[in-house]
Amino acid sequence: MICETNVDSQLSSTAPAPRRTRILQVVPSLDYRGHHRQMAMVSAHLPRDRFDVRVISLRGMGPISNTLQEAKVQILHTDTRGRGRTLQRLSSIVKQWSPHIVHTWGGSADIAGRAIAVRHRISNIVATSCNERWMSSANLISDCVLRRWT
Repeated sequence: MICETNVDSQLSSTAPAPRRTRILQVVPSLDYRGHHRQMAMVSAHLPRDRFDVRVISLRGMGPISNTLQEAKVQILHTDTRGRGRTLQRLSSIVKQWSPHIVHTWGGSADIAGRAIAVRHRISNIVATSCNERWMSSANLISDCVLRRWT
């Protein structure tokens, strides 16, 4: 006797939902600049069924936030007074959300985002830096130290 079963219906009902990769994009601000626009385009066009993208701005909202909101990308901002509070807020967000990837986009976001990602043992850290000729010596030193983890 042959027993017929619908294998497809069994697999679809028992298969777990695919896990989405959590990506945290860290930018200094949401101003209308080259690398900010690039971040917005990348974030807005990643497939939502595979990626959960959040953007954190270290200095509040800006013109790029409209593009991100239209694409239904969640925007967070530290918008706090002082570096210590900004780092504390960023650290809290990373700890709560546990992103798989932290991607930093230049300036203060490179230093703060990479330092916090290393602290929380995020294994995938990507840094997109602007032209290094414009970096201060403190930023260059920080970049050299943090490069070994990115």
